[in-house]
Amino acid sequence: MLSNLSSGICRRLKFTTTVDGYALKGHVIKNISFKAAIHLHSHCKNLCIMEDTCVSINIGLLKGRFLCQLSNSDHIKDPGDLENEEGFTYRGREGSNPLNNTKVSKFISNSDDQVC
Repeated sequence: MLSNLSSGICRRLKFTTTVDGYALKGHVIKNISFKAAIHLHSHCKNLCIMEDTCVSINIGLLKGRFLCQLSNSDHIKDPGDLENEEGFTYRGREGSNPLNNTKVSKFISNSDDQVC
């Protein structure tokens, strides 16, 4: 259930820039598949914002379909669960570098996404 939408409140999340080749494992609360990748990142971010417990997303290609995974944790709460995953991209909530500045030098995004 996308409870933010039905409750009439706004939820705001700032997402990090994309981290290609990584996914947060063990915290997926929803898998949503799409036939096409048109606006996939935007759709996935919006679905996360509408889901109260979502704080990060994994986006990838699996069995010929584009996959959006909503997660109830992120690289800040569970840094050890951010793992290499070929073909996937991770986006968490803004706040810190999920790879502890070892592989990604610029990680903060100015995007401020909100759904009411």
